[in-house]
Amino acid sequence: MKDLHDLVDEVIEQIKRDLSDTGDVTAIVELLLSIPRDDLEAFLPNSCEPKICQTCNGSGEGMHEGTTCPTCKGRGEY
Repeated sequence: MKDLHDLVDEVIEQIKRDLSDTGDVTAIVELLLSIPRDDLEAFLPNSCEPKICQTCNGSGEGMHEGTTCPTCKGRGEY
């Protein structure tokens, strides 16, 4: 049985061949449609809704007075 990483590498190479040889994206679309929607959505960054920083709970404040959160750099989100 192939290692998962090897299998993924083979799929990526096949996608590259399909795009460069024929420009046919049918197999790629079919592959993506076979992936559960939640998994596809989790793969994409959600640019519409920033995530609240878990380190400072969205306050942007550091642990000590007058400091900013080192994770989000004081923004409260990322």
